[in-house]
Parts: sequence; structure tokens; C-alpha cells
Amino acid sequence: MKMKSALWDKIGHMSVVEMDVPEPKRNEVKIKIAYCGICDNDPQIINGGYPILQPPMTMGHEYTGTIVEVGEDVTTCKIGDRVVANMHAFCGACHYCHNGMEHFCENMTFATGAFADYATVAATAVTKIPDSMTFEQAALAEPLSAAIHGMDILQMSAGKSVIIYGGAAIAQMYIMLAHRAGASKIFMVDPVEEKRKMALKCGANLVIDPASQSVKEIVAEETNGYGVDYCIDVSGSVENAEECVEIVAKCGRILYAASYDFGDRPMNLNLFTARCEKELSIVTSQQSPYSFDRAVALMENMDMRHLITGIYDLDCLDEALENVFTGKTIRVLIRP
Repeated sequence: MKMKSALWDKIGHMSVVEMDVPEPKRNEVKIKIAYCGICDNDPQIINGGYPILQPPMTMGHEYTGTIVEVGEDVTTCKIGDRVVANMHAFCGACHYCHNGMEHFCENMTFATGAFADYATVAATAVTKIPDSMTFEQAALAEPLSAAIHGMDILQMSAGKSVIIYGGAAIAQMYIMLAHRAGASKIFMVDPVEEKRKMALKCGANLVIDPASQSVKEIVAEETNGYGVDYCIDVSGSVENAEECVEIVAKCGRILYAASYDFGDRPMNLNLFTARCEKELSIVTSQQSPYSFDRAVALMENMDMRHLITGIYDLDCLDEALENVFTGKTIRVLIRP
């Protein structure tokens, strides 16, 4: 049996091809894909900026759909279940799994790519979604789970100020989560007007265009010169990463939550300022296996469908990617 699939066949290029439908192993399920989001990192991956991933491979990991087949050892879910799924599955037995770091599992397995009609994944990676949740909304569970994990690491307290660099989907989710966490003032920095307007809808108090405004001057004025309590960089920009150290308050916290590829221009981290002048806490986040269920639960009362700025059929993948590459979209979904 054949299906359509988006194959990353070489650096900088994707092709929609016919492939065999994947069949589930004993511990896996097969999912009929309803939607799969184009991740903020996908353009970087396609263009060769994520060295641990190389073509050829089927792309797509922010997916949702319906289980249509289960392996013979699967007992936790059934045919007909509406689900989202982590792109990774974990062994539960290695050093990292035993120490609460499953996302660094030494025996990690991966779902098949979900820019396709079907995907297979271990049943342990599946989270059921309620009937009241649309598949469009459920397709946002993976990026929301990443933002939840970042907020856990950041340890944000109510009544504090925060600045978010970046305006794509996860950045907008950080704004929404910061608003819910009781941030006293939320700044957002992005050069794209559409993203700044979306940030105001998501709960930002003040948006900044770095192309025409000074972030440092505005933050100083709005915080009486003390700086913001928290910085979250989701932009991946080396300039923004450096600026976080300059604008954060003494004893502030910085979260770096983007996929950085600085190339020939590495980040300059002034450790004297970070330690002696400010005593900063600098943390990073990637993904946690423990936040998927929480993301689905949160989305039951936090509708984020306004973050979806485009839905394209798989055959129109090139057009979808072209729009994503412009940097003006928030989140684009692919519909097989």
C-alpha cells in the first residue's frame, strides 16, 4: 500500500513522493494524520543547519490524527482513538530514563515522519485528546509542550516582568503562559508587524520593533532602569542572545529556547557581567516527555487556534514552506 509523503531528499529541498505505508511493530500504533505543523526549526533543518539530522528522511513531528491500527502488544490505546504523539519514545530502563531525563534516553526510538498520510510511533508516546478538541488545535500540542517545559525550567514568579524575543508560535505560547503565570509586564521583540500584533492578542503589554526602536532604551525606561526579571529568547539570533545579558535585572533569569546556529559569529557571553555584576541564572530548554499530557489538558481551556495562519494540502508543501521561509507566519499546518 502506498501513501504520499514529504521527503527531505537533499539539503535545501523537499519532494512529495509516493512511499510504502509504514506498518506498526508489536509496541506501536499507526496514525492516520489529520494535520502536522511546520515547526519553527524545520527551515533550519531543511537548509542543513541542524547537523545531527541529515537527508534523506520524511519530515514532520507536530502531528495529530486517529489510530487506525495497533501492534499486538499495545493495550493502552485502541483503533479510533484521537491522539497527539511525541516524536520520541523512550526505553524506561537506561541511566537517563531512571533519573528523570527520558528526553536523553540512550535507546530512544523515533516516530516516522508525519508530513504524510500515515505515521507509526510507540504506543507509549501517544496522548489521547478529548472529542471536544479539534484536530487543528491538537496539532499545536507539541510546541506547547516545549513551552511548558521551558517555563518549568525558568521558574517564573508572579508579579515579575518578562521579555520574549521572537514572534513565531512557541514565542506566542510563552507570552500566553507568562500572562497566565501572573507576569506584571510582558515585552515582546520582533521585526515583523504581524507577529507583534499577534503578541498583543496573546497578552503582551508592549511590543518592540528592533529595526526602528532600541530594546535597551525602552526596557530601561519601563523598568526604572532595573531591567526585566526574565528574558526568554526564542528567536535564535546571536544579537538577541547577547542582548538578554544586557537588559536582564540583577539576579534575573535567562532562558535560551531556540535552535542556535551561530556559524562564524559565535555568541559573546560576558561572564564577568553575568556573574560578578548581575549574578544571573542562565538556563536552556529543549523538550520534555512529561509535558505532553499537560499541554493537552491546558488546551482544553486555552484555545490557540488563532496562532494558525495557514493550512495547506501536502501537495502544496512548496508553497507552505515558501511562506514559512518569509518569517511572517505564526504556525502553518500541513493537511495530508
